[in-house]
Amino acid sequence: MAPLHHHCELIGWSEPKVISRFLIAAVVFACFSLATLKLR
Repeated sequence: MAPLHHHCELIGWSEPKVISRFLIAAVVFACFSLATLKLR
């Protein structure tokens, strides 16, 4: 388990809540990276 994941569980978030928040963040960052990708 990643340290940030463990920290979120220690502050009281449930496992599904932690997973869903990290999934949302991953999708947002992936969309941002694809939007800023410059193709030749």
